[in-house]
Amino acid sequence: MMFITISDVFTNSDGSATSMNECFKSSDRVVLLDQAIVQDMEEVQFVNHQFQRLVAINKRFVSCNFRYSEFDAAYIRKCIFDSCDFTRCRFTNSNFR
Repeated sequence: MMFITISDVFTNSDGSATSMNECFKSSDRVVLLDQAIVQDMEEVQFVNHQFQRLVAINKRFVSCNFRYSEFDAAYIRKCIFDSCDFTRCRFTNSNFR
């Protein structure tokens, strides 16, 4: 397996050199590890978040935006999702499907 670091330089088809810094930018993905939701939420923006081992029990989510987020090993039980946006979300190893 080969790993490329952000400081690596590669050669373009025209022979010029380009650094990885010029080719990539941060996706600004927020990663939340081992968190529990402790209160109901309304109109919260969770766009492009990665939730790993998230726990939510008996919570209400109203008009929350989860677009492009990922839920991995989440445990969500007896929650209500009212008018939430889950466009292009991914759920893996979770009870929430």
